[in-house]
Amino acid sequence: MQKEDLLRQIRQRWLFILPIFLLGSLLLSLAFEFLWKRVELAHFLSLAAILIGSWRLLRESIAALLRRNFALDYIALLAITTGVITGNYSVALVIVLMMVGGNTLEDYAAKRAATSLTQLKNRLPQEIQVLTPEGQISQKITQVPIGSEIVIRKGEVIPLDGLLLSKTAVIDESSLTGEALPVEKEAGDTLHSGTLNLGEVLTLKTTVENQDSNYQKIINLVEEAQSGKAPFLQLADKLSMFFTLFTLLLAGLVFFFTHSLERTFAVLVIATPCPLILATPIAIMGGVNQAAKHLIIFRQLSALEILAEVKAMIFDKTGTITFGEMRINDIIVTNENYQKDRILQIALGLERNSLHPIARSLLHCCREKKLQALHFQNVKEIPGLGIEGNYRGDHYRLLKSNKKYARTLLKRNGKLIAYLDFIDQPKPSSSEVLESLQKLGIELHIFTGDKLQRAKDLLKSLPNGIQLQADCSPEEKRQGILQLKQQQKITAMIGDGINDAPALALADVGIAFSHQEQSAASEAADVVILGNSFQSVLAAVSISQRSMKIAKESMYAGLALSMLGMMVAAFGYLPALAGALLQEVIDVAVIFNALRSSQDKKA
Repeated sequence: MQKEDLLRQIRQRWLFILPIFLLGSLLLSLAFEFLWKRVELAHFLSLAAILIGSWRLLRESIAALLRRNFALDYIALLAITTGVITGNYSVALVIVLMMVGGNTLEDYAAKRAATSLTQLKNRLPQEIQVLTPEGQISQKITQVPIGSEIVIRKGEVIPLDGLLLSKTAVIDESSLTGEALPVEKEAGDTLHSGTLNLGEVLTLKTTVENQDSNYQKIINLVEEAQSGKAPFLQLADKLSMFFTLFTLLLAGLVFFFTHSLERTFAVLVIATPCPLILATPIAIMGGVNQAAKHLIIFRQLSALEILAEVKAMIFDKTGTITFGEMRINDIIVTNENYQKDRILQIALGLERNSLHPIARSLLHCCREKKLQALHFQNVKEIPGLGIEGNYRGDHYRLLKSNKKYARTLLKRNGKLIAYLDFIDQPKPSSSEVLESLQKLGIELHIFTGDKLQRAKDLLKSLPNGIQLQADCSPEEKRQGILQLKQQQKITAMIGDGINDAPALALADVGIAFSHQEQSAASEAADVVILGNSFQSVLAAVSISQRSMKIAKESMYAGLALSMLGMMVAAFGYLPALAGALLQEVIDVAVIFNALRSSQDKKA
């Protein structure tokens, strides 16, 4: 492993040293030729530098030719060869310097565009403090087995998923959920890797190994996206093939009509914009990593391109437009001996050990009010009906109302003492985001498995023009998307549940909210949004559109400038050396333009 790291470092350093070496060789050869009149020595030095600098280009071009891939590198090799044949060693060396310098710029740009992945990886400690019978030891994160007890100090990132052993903990989960407020945890609660310990030293019992941790899965998603190849990049490859054919045809015509190798050479020199074409993946990679900074993970590069062209977006309701959790809307007390806060303490005391969504809602509400649950005995949950238990000799029951949706009845010794009304509230930004998407010309749909009346109630708080389908099964959602695709509409499905997985997989782009650990929805999706911020949907679309705009600018502007320069050279108005320098300027400008996709858009 150390040998591999050493070789990697040598290759990286050589990549940056080589352009300096070639530039020095070029200046020295020019000095030998024009200042000291040592022409033979100047040509020898140039030829040696050309061979050293073009070796990698030659090797990669032969490999691409064997794979039947066509690229602009062939033009560069042809131009270099023509330069050597015609005795234009200095110009040929400029072309080599241009290609090597372009590769170095691309490598730098790709590293800069991928900084978010590096930051993701660097957040986790590589060594962990593990408790053993012999005491506390330091152990590599990759070697910590399930069931280990590890120590996390204040201000440290939690390295592995596990159960909290300490009595309490205060955790910053913003890196995973986007939630700005710290979350209080109690013994037995699950802690997720990648979150931050804001409280005192805590002890955690690991439940997964490093490769299966929640945070490592996020890193894997980003790496998958970076290793993918978008159709737009394939389009760039195709355009490079046509550009190669155009160049060869133009160069052939110039030589046929003028019989001038010098003029033909000038055409070939300016037709070597390999870094220009490769600026396209830099722009797209920059967009992917810019999205990652906003907790949006593109699992495939192709998703970014397609999302930029989406014409119809389909939303699930629960957990997507709404929070997906029942929140207390109102408490109606029917017994004057009780206050609302006491009702909450009783209800939480019954529900605190339940897995029902109402339990999470009560816990959330009581934490906000800093209320403690009452301690019940003989608690018994009756599936589909409610829960009951005893407190200080009284029998309490929480029952589902048969008359009104999401209403729970609280009874003491068989007598009603309060109603608790729950509601799945829309996310605060839902209406604003949907309206912004409509302004972008995107057709909006809601496919939900919820009842029609409840879906219509939600629709009242959203912009006009949204098409609604309620009571949808997973198959009906899938069929609805299929119909939109048959209308030649590029579709995006946004959901978060297991029932959304078939629709997410069928849509041209599937976008899933991943609130906690990976689910069937996030596995089926092309884009994963960490947390529950609905603003992230608009951010994903905006970043995609901007990145593709920059990518197209980089590709088409560069090609147009190169073709214009070739025409000028074909008529003899652009010497080979000037053309090489001009092309270098174009390539550098286009690459730096592509880097804009890695930056936040200025207001």
